[in-house]
Amino acid sequence: MRSNLRTRAREMFSSPLGEKIYRCGSEFLRKYSLEDKLHSGVLVGFSGGADSVMLALFFCEYQERNAPLPLLLFHVNHGIRGEEAERDERFSRELSEELGVEFDSLCVDVPKIAKERGVGTEEAARDVRYSAFDDIIRGRNDISLIALAHNATDNIETVLLNILRGSGSRGASGIPPVRGNIFRPLLSVPKEDIVSLLTEYKIPFVTDSTNLSTEYRRNYLRVEVLPLLRNINPSIEAAFSRLSDNLRSDDDCLSSLAEEFLSGRTTVPCRELSALHGALIARVLSLMAGESLSYSQISKLSELLSGDNFSYTVRDNKIFYAERGLLSVKDGKAGEEYTYSVKIGEGRTKIEELNLEITVTHEPVDKTSLNIYKKSIQAQISDDIIDGEMLVRPKDEGDTVYYGGMTRKLKKLFSDRIIPPSERKRIPVLCDGKGVLWLPGYGIRCDGKGSSSRKVYVTMGVYSGESDSDAVFGSEYK
Repeated sequence: MRSNLRTRAREMFSSPLGEKIYRCGSEFLRKYSLEDKLHSGVLVGFSGGADSVMLALFFCEYQERNAPLPLLLFHVNHGIRGEEAERDERFSRELSEELGVEFDSLCVDVPKIAKERGVGTEEAARDVRYSAFDDIIRGRNDISLIALAHNATDNIETVLLNILRGSGSRGASGIPPVRGNIFRPLLSVPKEDIVSLLTEYKIPFVTDSTNLSTEYRRNYLRVEVLPLLRNINPSIEAAFSRLSDNLRSDDDCLSSLAEEFLSGRTTVPCRELSALHGALIARVLSLMAGESLSYSQISKLSELLSGDNFSYTVRDNKIFYAERGLLSVKDGKAGEEYTYSVKIGEGRTKIEELNLEITVTHEPVDKTSLNIYKKSIQAQISDDIIDGEMLVRPKDEGDTVYYGGMTRKLKKLFSDRIIPPSERKRIPVLCDGKGVLWLPGYGIRCDGKGSSSRKVYVTMGVYSGESDSDAVFGSEYK
């Protein structure tokens, strides 16, 4: 017997707007050649919010119009919003049961994980979700694809955030429609259409109360900036979708031309490379390096191409080396030796070698004040853990830190995350009289104390700009 919810969903997708959304999703599957792969099973990231409810209903409707497919609605309770998070999980389970679709969930203490790793809550939550998705895929032979419910409005926010960071065409192209086994069928659908359609047909969904908080940059763009842009162009989602598609197409073209130019070569004449268009030079240099190079690195290398002999070190222990007009990339010497050792106390301390500022306070730092940094990280430390004065230095040979119930060697921690040797000396290590106190991106020393109600907040921020010597946090390698 068909559930009342399924019946309303069928009616919804028969309406003009519902048919339009269904068509967007089905055309997406066709465009990216996913139709014949759906039989291998789909995990739907299911928060219970409007977007994920619409995505789940889309796949139910797709089954009705085509053929059955293995479908799993998977919910992650991040343990962040107390009773509201419990409500979301209950709602997601009950809605899945009413739809007759398999449901599974995972409850994780994200704030605890974020504290242990020394990363932000949003970053920890994202890592937990994707790790959970991968675990499900590995543990089953009937699920191999992951469908996420990002929409066209989410894409606008991502494009704007990346533009504000000074990203190139790849970052400005927004959320990738498909990456590996992850795909986003509703990426061309405006959030407003999703919410209005569900509301019209009385299909329930939950709303995260933190979505309206402008404390986070993405929320600020959504609440304050997008309404202003919509006054200029009411069809802003369509405009940004075209922008993303155009930039993604341009990016693919440049990558193909760069690969064609190299044609498997590891050594190229400087003059031949310098004769190319600047955009293509940048792509060729990045391909040779095996990574995306920064604007400043590309600018410097482009200048150097006019000479026949030079060397220039980039990240990941690589050196661009030109001899007699022939350019190649060679392995550099293991990490640059930094010798700084800086005592820190309450207030602000700068470490010029790393383009780093460290702030020590007894109150949490307002997150909006961190926007001055290109990247930042914060630790909350009980003052009964701290032994004497604190200082920041590079790692020393033999350094260890006790957290997670065991003593760990820093060298092993860095190796596990495949952090290149050239990066390791640029990870600022917070120490006190007992040794390593906090390793940014990993965790805080846990030696049986930490019960004091008096906290010390240590914030590390790297200023905007591109530098080969910027501080590195362990959270950048996962």
